[in-house]
Amino acid sequence: QGLFVQDWQQACDRAGAERMRSGNMRVPGPPREIVARDVHFTYPNGSHPALRGIDLTLRRGETVALVGENGSGKTTLARLLVGLYLPERGTVSWNGVPLTDLDRADVFTQVALVAQNFVEWPFTARVNVTIGRSTRRFDRGALAAAARFGRADEVVEALGNGWNTLLAREYWGGT
Repeated sequence: QGLFVQDWQQACDRAGAERMRSGNMRVPGPPREIVARDVHFTYPNGSHPALRGIDLTLRRGETVALVGENGSGKTTLARLLVGLYLPERGTVSWNGVPLTDLDRADVFTQVALVAQNFVEWPFTARVNVTIGRSTRRFDRGALAAAARFGRADEVVEALGNGWNTLLAREYWGGT
C-alpha cells in the first residue's frame, strides 16, 4: 500500500486546490426528496454539455433506473444528485435546500455511489471496502454487517485469504 502514498498525497493536494465550494448548513439525515431543476453540466474542456435542462424528483424509498445510450449523461446526473459535481446552471436540492448551501462533508455521510467504472485499488479486500471513510476507526463488526448486506461476504469467503487477500493480479500472491 505504501507504493501509492506519494500518488495519494499529490491527489490530495490537487483535490484541495480544486475543491468545490461548500455551504455550512448541517444535513440532519438522509434526504426525503432530491430535486434537480433545469440542471446543466459541461465537463471542463468539454465541447458540448453532458446535460441540458434536466428536471427530476426522487423520493426516499423509490427505486429509479437511469436508462439511456452510452454517453447520454446517466452517470453525470447521478454524480450531480449526490453532490460529487455541482451544476453549472440550475439547482439540485435536498429537502428543498440547494446542495451548495449544505456542508459537503455532511452530504457525503448520507450517500454512496458506485459508478459503472469503479476504481479497483491494488490493496486487500478489507482496504478496498473500507477506504472511503478514512477518518472512521476500523470496526470489524460494521464491515461484516455491510458485507452481508451487500452480499460481498460471499465473494470474500471464496478468496484465498479472506479479507486479507490482495486484489491485484500483477503482484505476487494477488488475486
